Amino acid sequence: MSELEDGINRIKGIVQAYAITGSDGKATRGNLSKEEERKFTPYVNELVDKARNVVRDVDPANDMSFLRFTMKNHEILVAPGDNFRIIALQELNKDREEARS
Repeated sequence: MSELEDGINRIKGIVQAYAITGSDGKATRGNLSKEEERKFTPYVNELVDKARNVVRDVDPANDMSFLRFTMKNHEILVAPGDNFRIIALQELNKDREEARS
């Protein structure tokens, strides 16, 4: 099984939605709605590029392998590959929100 297929199978049952973007940043697969895709993928891809550059600037021998960040209602998880990125979107449930407060 390819690295991509393995990653997709691991997240399918866990996350609300996901998108696979190619090296150009455009979603090629996934189950994000068109609105979610338009809302998240360009900005997430830009953020991943910037975070990856920071990691390389700090230690050129290193590379970013995973990025996770939380917003008010969602958590976004990104696994960057060489030719693709897996972007997963999870809604935060109230229990987790209250625990963070």
